[in-house]
Amino acid sequence: MARLTNKKREQLQQELQLNYVERDVTNIDDLVKILGVSKKTIYDWIKELNLDKLKRNLLLTYEEQLAHLLNELVNINNYIKSKPEGERFADYKEAQIRRSITKDIEALKTKDAQLPEKISALTDFLNFVRKNSLDEAQQVADLVDAFIKYELRK
Repeated sequence: MARLTNKKREQLQQELQLNYVERDVTNIDDLVKILGVSKKTIYDWIKELNLDKLKRNLLLTYEEQLAHLLNELVNINNYIKSKPEGERFADYKEAQIRRSITKDIEALKTKDAQLPEKISALTDFLNFVRKNSLDEAQQVADLVDAFIKYELRK
């Protein structure tokens, strides 16, 4: 196989990251077919780009944050339920805390859930274009890459 240009290498590495991290394609043989590089190259890139760590962090961070917020919400609601009969309602401070936690949960779901969905949709679109024209797929891949980098910086 011919030596890859830096641009082509970067594009293939980004495609590897999309497939391995976002689309959960972890079978090396499947990645070889998708990317057209050797198993050794894929193993090297996974290690070089820390994709296993990125994959864990992406899932754990979101799930841990969501679980933490949901636990806080449960705790505040249980505290209110534990009050004496006739006083089982949130005072101003408790209501503010509960409202804040609820907003945080919604913000977390909205922001973090959108990016994987966007990446998945763009990857599906890129695969569709690739089936029709490799040249156009390359142009689309450049735009998709720029868009994802932009979204990650937000």
